[in-house]
Amino acid sequence: MADNRVHEVRRIIESIRPHLAGKPPEVQSAALAELVSLWYVGNHPELRAELWSEWLRLVADLNDMNEPWLPRV
Repeated sequence: MADNRVHEVRRIIESIRPHLAGKPPEVQSAALAELVSLWYVGNHPELRAELWSEWLRLVADLNDMNEPWLPRV
């Protein structure tokens, strides 16, 4: 991802983070699911299966990258 997109993504994450912080996991997951659903249905139906697969790979990659930075519970 180009540097400017990384910075744009970081700005979006930081703007959303306060709205999720401290909320129960079920509220956080519902809010994130709504955002993902809006993104998904906003794409042409013929593209959705491929986009979904790519998105799941991205999430898996990000999990591997982010997990070491989170505190152990």
